[in-house]
Amino acid sequence: MRRDPTVVIGAGPYGLSIAAHLRAAGIPTLIFGRPMAFWQGMPSGMYLRSARSASSLSAPNHGYNMESFLITTGQELQEPIPLPLFVDYGLWFQRHAVPDVDPTMVASLEADGRRFRLALNDGRTVSAGRVIVAVGIDRFAQVPAFASELPPSLASHTRSHHDFGRFKGRRVAVVGGGQSAIESAALLHEAGADVELIVRRTVRWLKLHDYRGPGRRFLYAPSDVGPPGLNWLLHFPLAFRLLPRGMRRAIARRAVRPAGARWLIDRVRGRDARHRVPAGPGPAGRDRLLLATAHSAARWVPHPESLARVVRARAAIRLWPC
Repeated sequence: MRRDPTVVIGAGPYGLSIAAHLRAAGIPTLIFGRPMAFWQGMPSGMYLRSARSASSLSAPNHGYNMESFLITTGQELQEPIPLPLFVDYGLWFQRHAVPDVDPTMVASLEADGRRFRLALNDGRTVSAGRVIVAVGIDRFAQVPAFASELPPSLASHTRSHHDFGRFKGRRVAVVGGGQSAIESAALLHEAGADVELIVRRTVRWLKLHDYRGPGRRFLYAPSDVGPPGLNWLLHFPLAFRLLPRGMRRAIARRAVRPAGARWLIDRVRGRDARHRVPAGPGPAGRDRLLLATAHSAARWVPHPESLARVVRARAAIRLWPC
């Protein structure tokens, strides 16, 4: 009896990595989405915040990590890693590890008895035994209440902009205190905008990575998530999932707090750009409001018939960088 395939929705770093592992395990797999599309639409001039050890996609076999890509293509590693280099690496990984990605977008997902039914944008339907949703954060940008009724000509999310050069000579307020907000403020300033960065609290900087002593490999897990101590716990999800749910949530909040990379400090400190903790409801004297605020999947509403099939994961998988 033919088994329905597992379908992966999304062809970004996680979708591609999961598909590579599933196929290596002999599981019939289909993957839908435009490879690295989210990353290709990010503002030009950006860099990855993650360290080199945490910037490789995962494959079951050796030869697919960032170092392999650089050797194969004759390029040198740059740190921080420029966005175009990471996009090129992701597309190289896709061509070699998951060559038959279907770029068609999934329009809907519904439960169909013990299976799932997916409707594609081109009119096709696909039946799946299991579905892995790896669509990323693109569709889930949060707009704070104070800006929710402003027109796009006045307020927009930074995710909507690929080139900040259009803001040259404009007075722009950026709302947010994480990497995206700080780097967007730097890029806007470098593009000739008058920038004000508005944060709720003092900006946090990831300075601990400056330590290069002999104990570095014990302090910092290769996954580069969380502060020393917690990072090694997060590095092993099979152990992390055994903790009580409340503890997991508290650790996750601490590990992914908004913060800026150390290499951004010189691009914003001492420049003619300002950051402040607002005392009032919003920015004054600005032409444009850019929101570099959080993303939330709470906006996603599953099909009513599928709601009962959405459950919390009872297992975890570890995708080791190859």
